[in-house]
Amino acid sequence: KAYSIFVSASEDKTCIIWDLNKLSYVRSIEGHTQSVDVVAISSTSGDIASACRHGLGSCLKLHTINGEEVASYTSQDHVINCLAFSTAPEGQSINVVAGGLDNGVIRIWSTIDLRHLRDLQTENLMLRPVISITFTFDSQRLYSSLSDGTVALWESPTSNKHLLPHKFVAFLG
Repeated sequence: KAYSIFVSASEDKTCIIWDLNKLSYVRSIEGHTQSVDVVAISSTSGDIASACRHGLGSCLKLHTINGEEVASYTSQDHVINCLAFSTAPEGQSINVVAGGLDNGVIRIWSTIDLRHLRDLQTENLMLRPVISITFTFDSQRLYSSLSDGTVALWESPTSNKHLLPHKFVAFLG
């Protein structure tokens, strides 16, 4: 990994940054009000996104690699199940953080201030929780996995002019 760190999420409302080269503790990130459920690390900036439950929704926080809070976003009505950063080269593009929600929506936020940019959704994927997401290395595609085993591929409008997922594969059942 570019930054040689690992971040663990904890029931004690913290995230811990670990140095993979020295196999040692670096620092704790505090500030969540509930157990931290999901975490992601940007391979291009080292930024850390983490989310915990907040009422019926989630609280998303963005921290620098040094543990400084950059921004916070609260969703009142949907739980964030998974997170992923895009990996476009810094200086050529602004990266985003994507979150898979419990209602089948993938929400996209700015990595500058966690401003909500857009939602990726389609009727035939609604109401099935998104349990895993990942960007391709060039950030032109986003794969999502739903709780029923469906995998959807979302492509950037610049890569193929598709705004909706164009391929669905059910691996389970």
